[in-house]
Amino acid sequence: MEYINEASKYLRIYLDLKVAKENLESEIDKTKSELIIFRKDGNLYNNDFIFNKVFTIKSMENNLESTKKVMMEISYALNNLSSYEKNILILYYINDLRSNVIYKKLNCSERKFYEDKARVIRKFAINLFHIRVAV
Repeated sequence: MEYINEASKYLRIYLDLKVAKENLESEIDKTKSELIIFRKDGNLYNNDFIFNKVFTIKSMENNLESTKKVMMEISYALNNLSSYEKNILILYYINDLRSNVIYKKLNCSERKFYEDKARVIRKFAINLFHIRVAV
């Protein structure tokens, strides 16, 4: 069940990842602007300031790439599901809606919803983590 729990964690943080991505992009742009302004002023006497800004930009760019990679993996695994299956996961894990609201939206019974959710999260986790069993 570890792979299922881990997959559900990925889905639950998806919206946080989107916010983090936007914040990182904004901070990178802001820091690059600060660096450009500093260089135009000709204040090159403080090399540590420049090195720290460049280091900060590189760190944020690495974090941004990692965030984008995780988001792409989640999106890829979601896109390998049918629209019904995808909706189950998005409504339950990402949008954090109550179960009774979801099965009404999906026009299915409570029992069918829970059976499908259990099946779909397994399918999603297998796709997300590229789990293959050699026979």
